[in-house]
Amino acid sequence: MYKLLPILLFAFLIAEVNIPTIGQNFNYKNNSEWELVDPEDFIAFLLFENAQLEIQKVLNPNLFIVNVSLEIVEIAKINIMDSDSLNSLVEEIQQKYIEAISFYKISENNNDYDILIARFKIRIGMDKSISLTGDTKEMVWVIVETTFGMERDDCGDCLVFNSIDINELKNNNDQLSLSKR
Repeated sequence: MYKLLPILLFAFLIAEVNIPTIGQNFNYKNNSEWELVDPEDFIAFLLFENAQLEIQKVLNPNLFIVNVSLEIVEIAKINIMDSDSLNSLVEEIQQKYIEAISFYKISENNNDYDILIARFKIRIGMDKSISLTGDTKEMVWVIVETTFGMERDDCGDCLVFNSIDINELKNNNDQLSLSKR
């Protein structure tokens, strides 16, 4: 019996630590335990998904791949008994970030809210045949600003450029889809 106790304690510790970390992508659709603090933020998801498709239409899909995701920028814990209202406390944390979306869940101990603050991150994969010049960045920024309605001054770190081999990526995806059949 005593040999089993450390294993059980370790299992409880692991169960409590299912909180994503800062810098990690957060897939809200696949995390049903997390709720939006402001339900109206769901509209932002729809807009960003649509904008991702629109940007991909404008940029040559043989040279660019667009990926929009949520990235966690802050994690907090708020005691349920101390909180006046979840919205007002989250707003205090969220003020540091522009265009942030907040999620919450009741922690395992039922005494706290676990809070995630996330921002949209737009990753532009550019084929390695294209040199990343100031003109190329400017062109993509103009497309992103127009499509998403966001200012680069407000979110300079929201757009990330990566050099990729699109042909290799497409070949890997083709092989993956063939292996699923």
